[in-house]
Amino acid sequence: MPTLIDRLREIGEPTTRSRALDRAPRGHADPSTLSVLPPAWLDADDLLGLLDSWADLILDEHPHAAARIGDRASWLIGYLPWCVQQEWVGDLRREVCETVDTLRRRYPAADESIRPQQVDRPCPACGLFALYRTPPQAPGDPVRVECSDPDCARVFTEDEWEAMCR
Repeated sequence: MPTLIDRLREIGEPTTRSRALDRAPRGHADPSTLSVLPPAWLDADDLLGLLDSWADLILDEHPHAAARIGDRASWLIGYLPWCVQQEWVGDLRREVCETVDTLRRRYPAADESIRPQQVDRPCPACGLFALYRTPPQAPGDPVRVECSDPDCARVFTEDEWEAMCR
């Protein structure tokens, strides 16, 4: 997570330098588009907020422990042995993993390949549970769905994939 947060901060940096804040907007604008902060920075703040919420829960049970503000992820890792004994540990894992996975897909690193994900339905061509979906590498790229069975090896278009999902 610290690496992801650093990457989100880097991604937003060029955006903040390129904004022309000295010009007054003309006409009426959608208020949601008037944020001064880049979306990547807002996502980094949301991730930090998620870590803070779990740190607060741990601090409720361990008030003597001081949460290190600068390195929340490392601080939380130190309490994982205690966390796995709690009934809410599944929620912690699910929330953190889903958030990190979403942000990694939204902001892939240049050196981080996007892995195909197995689909939980059979291939319409051969009937085997051998379908894999590869998310777009970059915004605007197509979704790739293919059968991993060498005898079939069917590749489906994005339209065919959407039709299968209905």
